[in-house]
Amino acid sequence: MSWFRFVSVLTLCSAFVTLHAANAADAPAKKPAPKAAPKAKAKAKAPAAKTASKADLDSSFKVFCGEWGSKLHEREVFNVKQIKWDTGQNWVQGTYVGYSEPKSCEVEPDSGTVPVGKIIYHEFVYEKRGATKPEAETEAPKVVETTEVTEIFRYTNGKWVY
Repeated sequence: MSWFRFVSVLTLCSAFVTLHAANAADAPAKKPAPKAAPKAKAKAKAPAAKTASKADLDSSFKVFCGEWGSKLHEREVFNVKQIKWDTGQNWVQGTYVGYSEPKSCEVEPDSGTVPVGKIIYHEFVYEKRGATKPEAETEAPKVVETTEVTEIFRYTNGKWVY
C-alpha cells in the first residue's frame, strides 16, 4: 500500500470516529435497555399417551371395519345411479362397480410401534343388459370381474386413519 493511500485511509477513519463522538455527545442519553424477562420455564412434557391395549385396538378396529363397509355400500349405491349406458343395434348395456361386505378385519400382530389394521373385501364389476334401457335397468346385474382388495390402515392419535 502506498504511503498516500495509508494516510488517506487513516484520515477517513479519524474523521468517522470524530463525527461519531460528536453525534453521541449531542444525542440525549439513552436509558439502559430493560432487562429481558426471564424465560418461561419449558413446559413439562405431557405424559406420553398410553398405548391402546390389544383388546382396545381389536374392538375399535371392528367398529372402524363396520363403518368402512357402510362407506363401500354408499359408494356402490352412488355408482348404480351413475351408470353410463352403451347402446348397440338391439341392446343397451351398463356397468358399475360394487363391493362385498368386508371378508376380514384384523389388527396385524407385531406391526411395530404403529398399530396396523387390514380389511379384505371383494370389488365387483357388474353388468346390466337388455333390449332397452328400462329393461336393462330392471335386469339382475351379472358379475363380469372380481378383484380381491386389501386395504391397510394405521392407528394414530387414538383413531384409525386411511
